[in-house]
Amino acid sequence: MRIAQAVIKDESKRIMQETIFSWERREERGRREGIQQIAKKMLAKGMEIGTNCDLNGLSFEQLRNGMD
Repeated sequence: MRIAQAVIKDESKRIMQETIFSWERREERGRREGIQQIAKKMLAKGMEIGTNCDLNGLSFEQLRNGMD
């Protein structure tokens, strides 16, 4: 019985860790997409690319890739 409980506990812990990791990845992706959208709007308003990258913490490559 104790072995079965230990297996269930380990499986529950694994599932919880996977769920947390998945949410963290989604949160990071959402944050990145949000920053790229802000940068895109700033460019549309005429902000210089270098300033835009500096303010948003993006490299030119990241800014360009977010525009695709």
